[in-house]
Amino acid sequence: MSNACQNLIVLALVLGATVANAGQITRQEFGPNASNYGFESATFEATTASDGLMTVSQGTVSQVPVPVSNSLSTPYFKGMIFVTYSPVAPYNPIKLEWSSPISAVGIEILTDLDKDVTLELFDATNQLLESRTILSADLTNESFANSGFIGIDYGTNRVASALISGNGTDLQIDSVMYQAVPEPGTFPLLVLGLCGLAGVSRWRR
Repeated sequence: MSNACQNLIVLALVLGATVANAGQITRQEFGPNASNYGFESATFEATTASDGLMTVSQGTVSQVPVPVSNSLSTPYFKGMIFVTYSPVAPYNPIKLEWSSPISAVGIEILTDLDKDVTLELFDATNQLLESRTILSADLTNESFANSGFIGIDYGTNRVASALISGNGTDLQIDSVMYQAVPEPGTFPLLVLGLCGLAGVSRWRR
């Protein structure tokens, strides 16, 4: 095997090993091909919303009734939203499900003042993969509510569903970003295939 092929295989294995590191993801870190669903096409007061690849349930499609900002002049959330309301604990989570597994999801949120929000990711067998909680102190105070963005990049396409919940009575989501990445095994297999073709070509000469 040539040195070039050996180097490519080592690189492929390293890339495959590093992709699986889960962690926080911001809006800006999503790729250019990420999907962004904003509920604008959803039916008002429906109990589910879908973009064809993702379905959101366990809540209701609604609209922001008043502007949400410190100045009360420019709405932070515009148009349609998806909301869950729980008068008492335990508080109801909003559920997201994908027709094909994804790797990362991020959600614009609005919740009660001084309340935390938790995002949990699950695989196709409903096994918990990753969980992250954003504290109220890390959210933006919007006069009578808190707003912000919570996201997790799991690194591999194992995420089949997610739950987002708050420890307050009211939780709203405005938009959902999500994306899939090439499976870690794809690049190493491609490299091996190219090395194999190079070997056959050399043998024929």
